[in-house]
Amino acid sequence: MSGNAAMETKSTSVGTIEVSGVSHDYQTTKGKVAALEDISFSAPAGKFISLVGPSGCGKSSLLMVLAGLMTPTRGQVRLDGRVTSGPQPDQVAVAFQDACLLPWRSSLDNVSFPLELRGVSRSEREEQGRQALAKVGLSGFADRYPRELSGGMRQRVAVARALIQRPSVLLMDEPFGALDEQTRMDMGEELLSLWDEIRNTVIFVTHNLTEAVYLSDEVIVMAAGPGRIIERVTVDLPRPRAIEITETEEFLHLRNRIWRLIRSH
Repeated sequence: MSGNAAMETKSTSVGTIEVSGVSHDYQTTKGKVAALEDISFSAPAGKFISLVGPSGCGKSSLLMVLAGLMTPTRGQVRLDGRVTSGPQPDQVAVAFQDACLLPWRSSLDNVSFPLELRGVSRSEREEQGRQALAKVGLSGFADRYPRELSGGMRQRVAVARALIQRPSVLLMDEPFGALDEQTRMDMGEELLSLWDEIRNTVIFVTHNLTEAVYLSDEVIVMAAGPGRIIERVTVDLPRPRAIEITETEEFLHLRNRIWRLIRSH
């Protein structure tokens, strides 16, 4: 694999997710707690889908099931028609709210770490790492350590680390949740720009309804007790999107509709 191929546009023929009857129970000292109940949906290849809902509705648990980091009690997840059992590092990358960077490694070494684990040569992974950092606007920060970066920069490094794996599916668990509003919107714009180029499948967990509508092709609305899907809302807004779209009547109608759905449950 050449360095120039590291961030090439993905074919949208891969990355289809099918979730069928997924339920998950946690065992506690007080007995079984149902976190997810009969979750079923499909995510076509190359689509951007957000999961929203109140705290405790199972959004993060569902993401962990999709990532193969948690085995559902019932039901199954299929990726490109194959039932998944455990992590799929060649196809699925995960970005968390905490950037989870290794403090003793530079930005470049953090980004290229997944390639190191695969046995890619140092020269190759450094070339691809620099390309990935350039994609998220951090060309001049390759030698900086996490302590030398702002919160937004650390999240950019985390996104670059996920993208360098060339995943057909990118799972994101509130990756911008700890950022201030301006930085959060800036990161959203950057993410859309990258996604428009790569066109992989994205499942994005967020509490921010404006963010969900702005980024997504579809918003899946969940309710708690136990976590379940109450509605899937299609976002018919044109792409590419600029931040000004958040002020339009169509945008506000969608955001308010989702808010009412969450509030009613």
